[in-house]
Amino acid sequence: MQDDPRSKIPAHLRGKTPVDSNDLGPLPPGWEERTHTDGRVFFINHNIKKTQWEDPRMQNVAITGPAVPYSRDYKRKYEFFRRKLKKQTDIPNKFEMKLRRA
Repeated sequence: MQDDPRSKIPAHLRGKTPVDSNDLGPLPPGWEERTHTDGRVFFINHNIKKTQWEDPRMQNVAITGPAVPYSRDYKRKYEFFRRKLKKQTDIPNKFEMKLRRA
């Protein structure tokens, strides 16, 4: 996905309803929320000196709900498409790349 230069919002975030951070409660101890120069919110974990775009409160199962269980239907569909979408025989399995250093 491409970023929209007009809105400075990454494509994977466009169209999503933002979650009100007040509804999530306080950040875990040692965390801080900041806003990047492009307007996106990011989070600082001072405990391990790392930053991330994902809200650490969204990792709480009580908020996000249980993980989606594995489904055999997915594997069945995957195998079906893999059998149906055979690789074309006229496409070679290798290619040659020539490089020159200047």
